[in-house]
Amino acid sequence: MAINQRKFNLVLLVSALSLAFSVGCSSSPQTDGRTQSPDYVYSDTFRLVLYEEPYVTLVKNYRGNADSADFRSFPYAFCESQGFDAEAIRSGETESGCVVWTSEEQSALRFTLYLRDGDGEEEEDAYYVYYQLSYPLTAQEMTEWRTLNEGNYIEAPLFAQAIAQTKTVSVLSESYLGKEAFDSLFEALGRQGALSRYDDENALLSLDTYDPEKNVVETSLFSSDGRTRKTVVFTAAELETQDFFRTRTKIGEAVWEDRRETRLVTALSDSRQLRFEETESEHVVVYPLSFVRFDNRFVV
Repeated sequence: MAINQRKFNLVLLVSALSLAFSVGCSSSPQTDGRTQSPDYVYSDTFRLVLYEEPYVTLVKNYRGNADSADFRSFPYAFCESQGFDAEAIRSGETESGCVVWTSEEQSALRFTLYLRDGDGEEEEDAYYVYYQLSYPLTAQEMTEWRTLNEGNYIEAPLFAQAIAQTKTVSVLSESYLGKEAFDSLFEALGRQGALSRYDDENALLSLDTYDPEKNVVETSLFSSDGRTRKTVVFTAAELETQDFFRTRTKIGEAVWEDRRETRLVTALSDSRQLRFEETESEHVVVYPLSFVRFDNRFVV
């Protein structure tokens, strides 16, 4: 008799999650003398992924589409709230990158995210916007998130998308970096041998914040094994910035009026003046952007 592979996988998923969530529970809830469905112990977030659109259709269409951007652990809902076109991000028309991680000390899902902006502008006027996002998770949701990733389930990246769709985000930082500044910053880091201090050529480096007044750029460095994060601060002799106006068209309910922003244009006027500081390592768990195991392909 032929086996429905999708149903078989769902049985395995339900069994694994039910086992994970049964830890610490002395008995099953009772209603009218009958044991409740295992769904009773699932969070609203996970039930959304299991039973609601568009997630149900995505799971059904996973076979043959595993490399699709629909299966990235990516905060599409947040991007739309900021006026970005999620479809342009999915298609690659809008360049983007993301590191998804959790800290052992916090019950939160963190996104270190960048997007190429300045659509319709001249190439030299384009820039990158960096976000540091944090979404609070209940203990149950954290168990679900870790179980889905450890089990390599299709629902794992969809769970991350659902978190961004349903949870209230804390925007820890929002920074703007011009293309020239982006290139000069990382070239300078290489010339100074900063990354070699970690003896980890495949570490993931991302921008956290910059302070034009103090000429300081703060970055995160994630080890390539996905287990540690360091905050690395580079102080330059000078940071060159300029003001610009940003406008958006309406996408859903997200409407941006003209906003005056400041972007970093040139990171380092003299890389020899670059100073290097770091904090102690923080133990973290880094998760893949899409439904594959951690590797070095998605360097920010």
